[in-house]
Amino acid sequence: MENTQQKQFTNYITHHKEEFQNKLLSEAVGVASKINDILQSGNIDLLKNAEKLVRYVVEERDDELVSFAEHEGVVWAAHNFNPYS
Repeated sequence: MENTQQKQFTNYITHHKEEFQNKLLSEAVGVASKINDILQSGNIDLLKNAEKLVRYVVEERDDELVSFAEHEGVVWAAHNFNPYS
């Protein structure tokens, strides 16, 4: 992605964080209630994580994306979370 577009997208997410999170929640109709449960029981903020993931992808920060995924996988395993249950 072109650097100017990357900056515009990143700036949009930064300045419209609440709108971004609300859009995610509106799309996650079947699992929206689980998001708070996961935050409470495992201290995992899925909305914040989604923002990080989008930034890593848009900014083509592949190494950080892989590192983040590995870390989150360990955290989810430690708490025995199953995102499909």
